Amino acid sequence: MVFKHMEAVPMLNKYEGLNLPIVQACQNAANSVPVIDLKFAAEQFGNYQQADTFDHVVLPAHLHASEGYFLARVEGDSMNKRIPPGAWCLFHFNPQGTRNGKIVLVQHRRISDPELGGQYTIKRYKNEKHFGENGVVNSVIMLKPESTNEKHEAVVLSTEDAEEMMVVAEFLTVV
Repeated sequence: MVFKHMEAVPMLNKYEGLNLPIVQACQNAANSVPVIDLKFAAEQFGNYQQADTFDHVVLPAHLHASEGYFLARVEGDSMNKRIPPGAWCLFHFNPQGTRNGKIVLVQHRRISDPELGGQYTIKRYKNEKHFGENGVVNSVIMLKPESTNEKHEAVVLSTEDAEEMMVVAEFLTVV
């Protein structure tokens, strides 16, 4: 591994199950991304612009860091067909463009997801559209689980509910 300024300072057992070098943001390590604890996401996403306050990890060589990428641990089994419980995943903060069919991290006041805590959930985004007088209008947005556990159900948001929804990040891969 090559670092721009300093060597990584190992912080053992700080992040359970994360086996990547941890560095402080001020070290400017090549190919590193911030680590965000989703259990405290409400405070942290509001301050994402200050990503230098988070620990960073150096990604494996087959992955390449980019602006807006971060690493977070996903708990629970509502997406276990794609994301194993407890897996560390790479996300892209504030994705642009279509979200339809993508796995996303969503915030909404009506969502209460015990797996992540609070008003956040990770699900596959699906929207059903209809045409109105002003063009295409979303009629229903579904946040669908992909789980072997049948207890998980889709979160269905009406057009009005969807106005209060924020897609925080797009899931990229399990690390």
